[in-house]
Amino acid sequence: MIKEKFNLSANEIKTAELIAKSLTKNCIGKEQAIHRDALLEKLASAKKPIVIDRWQLSEMIQYIRVNNLCGPVIEISQSYYISFDEVELSNYIIILEQRSNEIMRMKFAIEQQLNNIKQIQ
Repeated sequence: MIKEKFNLSANEIKTAELIAKSLTKNCIGKEQAIHRDALLEKLASAKKPIVIDRWQLSEMIQYIRVNNLCGPVIEISQSYYISFDEVELSNYIIILEQRSNEIMRMKFAIEQQLNNIKQIQ
C-alpha cells in the first residue's frame, strides 16, 4: 500500500533498490556517510550509468526508508548513512519531529494567508 504513494517508475524502484544495497554495503555509520553529490556521481559513472537529479534521489531515499529496503537511513549535511545506534536514531526521530512541526506551522500560515486573500476578494 505504501509503495503506491510514490510516483516512481519501475526503473526508479530498481535504482532505489540498488542505492539501498550500496548504503548497506558501504555506508554503515556516520564515518562512512556518502554525500548526495558523490552518490549521484557514483550512479552516473557506473557500468550502466544512471542519471538522476537530487530531487529524484531524495524521493528514492524516502522510498527506501518507508519500505524498509535497508537499515535506518539518516541524512545529515546532505549525506546519507545507515545507523543502528539507538541514541543516534532517537535523536534523529526528534529532528524529524521538529521538521514535521515546522512544516505544519508553514501549512497553517499559508492556509491563513489564503483565507485572508479570499476575504479580500
